[in-house]
Amino acid sequence: MSAPVIALVAPRHFLAANDGGRIKTASLCSALQHCGELHVVVTDNRPHEGHWFHGELLPLPFGGQARFWSCVPRATWLVPLWCKDRRLRRWTAARRLASLRPDIVIADDVTTTRTAFAGTHPRVVCHAHNAESHLYRQTEGFDAETQRRRLRRAHEYEAIERAYYPRATEVWGVRSSDIEYFESLGIARGRIVPNTLPEDRFCAPSVGRAGEVLFFGSLWWPPNVQAVDYLARAAVTPRVVEAGLRISIAGQGRAGDGGSDPPGLRRLGFVEDLQALARDCAVVAIPLTSGGGTKLKTIEALAMGKPVVTTAEGAAGLDLVDGRHVLIRDIGPAFDEAMIEVALHPQRYLELAREGQAWVRERFSQAAVDRIVRQAFSEMGLAARPTGDAG
Repeated sequence: MSAPVIALVAPRHFLAANDGGRIKTASLCSALQHCGELHVVVTDNRPHEGHWFHGELLPLPFGGQARFWSCVPRATWLVPLWCKDRRLRRWTAARRLASLRPDIVIADDVTTTRTAFAGTHPRVVCHAHNAESHLYRQTEGFDAETQRRRLRRAHEYEAIERAYYPRATEVWGVRSSDIEYFESLGIARGRIVPNTLPEDRFCAPSVGRAGEVLFFGSLWWPPNVQAVDYLARAAVTPRVVEAGLRISIAGQGRAGDGGSDPPGLRRLGFVEDLQALARDCAVVAIPLTSGGGTKLKTIEALAMGKPVVTTAEGAAGLDLVDGRHVLIRDIGPAFDEAMIEVALHPQRYLELAREGQAWVRERFSQAAVDRIVRQAFSEMGLAARPTGDAG
């Protein structure tokens, strides 16, 4: 029996897996290519490093390979038209799916759902990075015009979720609350396929330098900006000043230029070697109060072997146990006291870091998503390749 043909429709290129969404897609594709002949149809209107793809077999960021198809024509003079018109790219993607005759189509992100259902395919899976309609209703921290755009998009995404998700063979989400929402829409079956990290993101737990606190993330995203603002305020409180904490912020974005920051806080911008920076810190502080899905930064901090102080939102969907894997505290004095305690006594919390890393390796490693995807294919009646066959 031949291996199934798998088509994944992606809204953006992920060969450079440099943010949470691209990491999730890249991780999923590395799992899928174990299960059959994987084709990736990309609807992005931007080339990858100047290249459009027409069936090239390319290595995936986290292992394995797949054939990539861009939704633009080969004729150079037609490319600007296709790049400008989203409907043309959807039409091209639908034609490509029809020509591949896949055994299963996976819509990666809500924005590719219509395309995945454009033809008659035996199985369609909706791979939801978040409950997008809920996520886009979060408007705190955005200017008025952006709030209006987000709410319009929330209505658009809710219409897609209600119209198409109940027709899907399965809907995959990253946390149980998202699956519960999808089930309220009447989906046939929901499955948790978690955010994951490749093995090279793991490193030995380390103590770091006492007093060093780290936060990292994309600083264009308002929940992260709010977290940085909180840490900037915390840095001038008497308890933090007395403790002599040094708080480092790593990441690109619009979280201010740091000109008015207190002496105990420094903004590093983009950091090439995050693992080296993490080794030197005593604790990773993640004071998030909003967002969606599961927080890749929490998973990554634990994978790097660091003790983590976070909030209920920062730990949401990860089944982390307070006091065993991380410290979970409400924003305010309780959070600050936990951050100070761990930062000043990192050796005491080395076992916390070890337990947290072991939990992430078991639940959120590439091997974990490989197992989940293989089980899903088996239950959908698709024969997967033997373990270790990279296609």
